[in-house]
Amino acid sequence: MAFNKPARQSNNNGTGFGGGSETVAVRLKSVHLVDSNYVNEKRAPQKNKDDYIIATLLQPAFGLQVERGENGESLTEVKIKLKEQKNTNPDKQGYGLADFRKGAKKDSGPKMGANPIIILENASRDFKTDEITAGWLHCGQADSRPEQYPELGAVTDPDTGEVKKPAVLDHIHINAWVQVQEEKEGKDRTGQPTKRQNRLMLLTDLAAPVADKQDFLESQVINYLYNDPDHGGGSPFLVIRLSQINPPMTMAAQTIWPTYNEDGTPKEPVDVVQEFLAKQIEEDESPEKDGNFDFYLNNIADQNAAEDSEGYIIEVIPGYRFSTGAKSLPSAMKPGRKLDSDNFKSFRLDDEGNAIVKENGEFVMSQMYTRAHLTIKRGEFENGIGNWYATGTHAVRSAFNGQPNKRAEFHSIFDIPTDVTPPEVAAHFASLAAKRQSLAADLQPKKDAAPAADGPADEQIPDQTGGLTPN
Repeated sequence: MAFNKPARQSNNNGTGFGGGSETVAVRLKSVHLVDSNYVNEKRAPQKNKDDYIIATLLQPAFGLQVERGENGESLTEVKIKLKEQKNTNPDKQGYGLADFRKGAKKDSGPKMGANPIIILENASRDFKTDEITAGWLHCGQADSRPEQYPELGAVTDPDTGEVKKPAVLDHIHINAWVQVQEEKEGKDRTGQPTKRQNRLMLLTDLAAPVADKQDFLESQVINYLYNDPDHGGGSPFLVIRLSQINPPMTMAAQTIWPTYNEDGTPKEPVDVVQEFLAKQIEEDESPEKDGNFDFYLNNIADQNAAEDSEGYIIEVIPGYRFSTGAKSLPSAMKPGRKLDSDNFKSFRLDDEGNAIVKENGEFVMSQMYTRAHLTIKRGEFENGIGNWYATGTHAVRSAFNGQPNKRAEFHSIFDIPTDVTPPEVAAHFASLAAKRQSLAADLQPKKDAAPAADGPADEQIPDQTGGLTPN
């Protein structure tokens, strides 16, 4: 008997899709301006089309791989120019190359330190000159250190207790799998109404397969249920996912959130997992209680050993949830500004890979995962540093299936590939992402006739969040 596939609950999300081209993160090395008299004349430098910067790539881009040094620092340098901006209103122009000089400050933005990280948008490479031109620039981080994984916590001398290095209060996760959810009404710790927005990041390179229930309980991956602020971690969670290999499809996916003791301390990961599995049995409405992860874990070995087995794999994927900072919430933005959550919406597909369409012909959209640069900060208090929170997320427009300058690659939690996803299943997941991209390309001329915001009231439509939206 094959595993029973449980029905997925419906989930209503907004609509829309992102467009655009290659988005790349670089670390500044030097700024080169044609106007060299601004210092002596005590004025801001004048822009010139021949201004350029030298920077190092933080991710593979423009057909280039990243060569790294002994400490993980990028050695791949590129020369970057800024395309001429059509908007001549100085109050509405974005960052210029000169704005990234050390000590420079643009509007209410941060003061530039050493080696700021710059996000290039609408960027392309001239293969004759090897120069990069970018249509728009963002400040990802005002200063940074060149090593690939900088220490994000204060280093304390174990003998004297002296803090050797101040804690880093801002960081950027480069080219991560991220989902930006829409802003919602919530409550603060005192129960008062407040606005909330979550940004989720999946650590697909740290995913692990589990062979059975005991293997899961003894696995190292469950330890990611602990908060890890020294590595830029938010509120941790695990996604557990059952996939069938032949034919490839996802059977089920659920999210495991940390739970806490009465004194507020986090419970041990093994206890959290056991509570989750017990609740899975309790909430399973199938007659034989065979549509839950406790059953799957206890029976996957027998299922795979059967002569006519379709083949199954259970993956566990760690992730972090970051709350959006109060000043970065959509409701705190100026009216008319495009929300970055709009760049994380794509088409919901049924189990056959077809776009789900409402009775009136409108496509159903959902918040999805795509590659992005996630900027995070943490508060500084009298008694120490606080938790990490998100301030912005730039969706990556990059090479897709080997073709540069295409739209973003979107995945739901049910079809995002990990480093341990079997090749047959990963190829199926890639085909679903390609389907979403094809739909976006076909509808690009019809942007003015965007789908309605509400999803259908059809309970058979899959929940693409995998339970990632907490109550």
